[in-house]
Amino acid sequence: MASVKLYFDKRRSRADGTYPLKLKLFHQEKARYINYGLSFKLTHWNDEENMISPNVKNSGRLKATILNKLSLASVLIAENEDDIDALSIDDLKKIIIERVFNKKDKKEIKSLLSDKNTKKSN
Repeated sequence: MASVKLYFDKRRSRADGTYPLKLKLFHQEKARYINYGLSFKLTHWNDEENMISPNVKNSGRLKATILNKLSLASVLIAENEDDIDALSIDDLKKIIIERVFNKKDKKEIKSLLSDKNTKKSN
């Protein structure tokens, strides 16, 4: 069963001194990262809550955006659990990027799902 969680990537900073927020995808005993497109200073991230600190300007709006995308990815996985089991982690990552972050060609994603469903039903 696939799952997702937030991952504040402190391994290396960007040129401006911020660190990227990522979605960590687990599937078939493997993990992949999906960039949120957001980055924060270390002082702007609350490790205990795994969320942006309330002292950041527009933290409520940012928190809602972060949680919305996390929720969309979780719901996508839950609603398509049977189909997702037949996908590789890289194919699932492409689908989440397209559907949650709206960044990929829809024809390619539909093709991936239909190919996997055809193989599964045989």
